[in-house]
Amino acid sequence: MAAKREHYVALMDPKTRIERNPILLPRQKDALRHVMKTGEITSKSYAAMNGVSEATARRDLQELILGGWLRREGAGPASCYCPGDLLYPGGGEQRVPSADGSGDGCWNCG
Repeated sequence: MAAKREHYVALMDPKTRIERNPILLPRQKDALRHVMKTGEITSKSYAAMNGVSEATARRDLQELILGGWLRREGAGPASCYCPGDLLYPGGGEQRVPSADGSGDGCWNCG
């Protein structure tokens, strides 16, 4: 039982989640590693790091927000992207408000 728990804990490690995720682009994985190391990234630095346009950088970062990997702080040119729920050890699903405004949209909580 302990070995099974250790295997599960290892899979919950954010670095392992990033590496094993088949949906993320290699440049998105690089950005997540950068965020884990430095604590944030901007669309301008993402574009420079990956040799893409800022529009592509914003689209890639938006996908990471929707996936729960990052969260956006600030607005306009001063905005930065910080770790989301999935980058924290033992993170979880992204919570979104339910359509009618009641509850948090979690199937288990109602």
